[in-house]
Amino acid sequence: MPQVNSPIPLAIPPGRSRPFGSVAWSGGVPRRVDAGDSPKISAKGVIAYVRDGQIWIAPLDGGEKPKQLIVRGQNHSEEWSPEGSQLVFVSTRGDHGFIGLYDVDAKTVRFLAPSVDTDSDAVWSLDGKRIAFVRRPAEPRDTPTGYFSSAR
Repeated sequence: MPQVNSPIPLAIPPGRSRPFGSVAWSGGVPRRVDAGDSPKISAKGVIAYVRDGQIWIAPLDGGEKPKQLIVRGQNHSEEWSPEGSQLVFVSTRGDHGFIGLYDVDAKTVRFLAPSVDTDSDAVWSLDGKRIAFVRRPAEPRDTPTGYFSSAR
């Protein structure tokens, strides 16, 4: 008999948001928090995740409505600081990208050394005092408007 590839019924195709939730260690009813991709939990019990190219934040217990970080571009690759007070992420803007830093208490976003280069792969130091990231320098393009394009 020929082998038939059957789809996994619970698999969600790539590009679609996946639902996620939480349940207390002591047990109880699971609570749906939201749907998105790559949820990351902070040391303070806050979930950061990506939905439709934007970063959203919600409490782990699902008690409050999720809030979107309002940042231009396609935002992704979010990582919490070790103590959970800041969130670093990548904000892609077409031919360049920035490393963004969200402060949970101040509710502010700032960019680390913004430029026309393409920044990615941000990681926290173990003590949470520094961030390392990869920068691909832009090169001038041979166009009348002088736009920049990332080096290959």
